[in-house]
Amino acid sequence: MRVLIIFLFFSYFIRAELKDNYSVLDSLTKSQANQISEYLKQQNKKEFELFLISPYNTIIFESNLNQIFNDYELLNISGEDSLKINVIKYGVRYDAIIGDSLERTIEIKSYLLNKTFENKFTDFISREDIARIETANFYELKAVMPKRKLSLWEKIMEPFVVIGSMLVFVLLLFNVRS
Repeated sequence: MRVLIIFLFFSYFIRAELKDNYSVLDSLTKSQANQISEYLKQQNKKEFELFLISPYNTIIFESNLNQIFNDYELLNISGEDSLKINVIKYGVRYDAIIGDSLERTIEIKSYLLNKTFENKFTDFISREDIARIETANFYELKAVMPKRKLSLWEKIMEPFVVIGSMLVFVLLLFNVRS
């Protein structure tokens, strides 16, 4: 009984610390903006005009880039050397695990000056947490919900139990009638 209470206690606090998709993507983009800024400093690129090429809505990434560029004293000035950051991956993906468990992967991958930058976050959540962690304002912070994978019990044993109980019911029905 003590073990059950301790397990429930820890599972409650683990679920309470679940980060939403926005905060995770925000921290990933800040980290990648730091990496890009350090790389630009190494390449002696201090003044440039930055172009962000992406099929995604990268407003979170753009704001973090501008903030980090100010911290590193990098100037994004129009008319200077142009730099293009190609955003290859940006957003959230859910992969089904057995039952109601999902693997959540949030990643950003970009390409700048022959170098690839990649930041990824992976954790495990339940299907019921989806409404709490998704942000309605950004399409990239939502993902398609995968189909639920059935457990061994649901695939094999459950049909046998249903069929067996129906057979027992029919046998009892005919035994009671006669």
